[in-house]
Amino acid sequence: MGMELLREMPVIRRAREFHLYDNAGKRLLDLYLNGGKALLGHRPEGFSLIVKNTLARGVTAEYPSHEEGKMLKAAKALWGKTHPRIRYYRDMTRLGIWLSDQNLLLPGNPVPDPVLNETGEVSLWRPWLTGLKAPGIFIPVLPVPGMETGVLLCASEGIKDLPEGDIPSPVLAAGLSRCLWLLKSVMEEHPLSPHDSMSGLPVFKGWERKGSYLVWLGKKDDYADIFRRALEGGILLPPDPSIPAVLPYELTSGDRKVLNKLFSQGE
Repeated sequence: MGMELLREMPVIRRAREFHLYDNAGKRLLDLYLNGGKALLGHRPEGFSLIVKNTLARGVTAEYPSHEEGKMLKAAKALWGKTHPRIRYYRDMTRLGIWLSDQNLLLPGNPVPDPVLNETGEVSLWRPWLTGLKAPGIFIPVLPVPGMETGVLLCASEGIKDLPEGDIPSPVLAAGLSRCLWLLKSVMEEHPLSPHDSMSGLPVFKGWERKGSYLVWLGKKDDYADIFRRALEGGILLPPDPSIPAVLPYELTSGDRKVLNKLFSQGE
């Protein structure tokens, strides 16, 4: 499951905000959102332009750049008050070894996801999850669609001896910086889950809703049929039941009709 189900999708010709369009012009409401990376939509405002301008300067290799400082400044604007020690890593390899050495994460285990009721001294961070105990270390799901972003680690003041961070590509750093500032703006506009007071949403039978996220509670063996039925009905669900679905923070009246049609059937 996973890539196999994604291969059952039609060819996607274009994407805009929280919708995908196939070659025939059929529109899909995307609740997968690239594993949460398209939380701000598939074309975040200003993202394409800043990536294009950075590419035009020709400095794309992982060398020190001004973009790295801008990226870290944006991250600290979001999380620096409680977790001021922020590092960037290309992947989890070196960081995972350090976390294991600190007895914070078992080797080879994924980072705990609070949406899935997994908690620990280190966990993922997702917007609009309230009432959770802040871990000493969190790793945000970065809202940059279609790019291998690497890892941002945000640690509280009490976490010492963090391994030195890696140098990001200026293109990645510039794009990530833009998306982090946009995320800050959206969260200031919607300090709580934008769906908490939203009328017209269905009762998501068979799912648990946590703020903007949906967790499949049914049998794993049933999920492929649920995915296919949703796809036929105009909704893209995550290709794996262990990945939470994401309700876009903006839903049209048409989106709500599609959601009601699918989820009111007890899926």
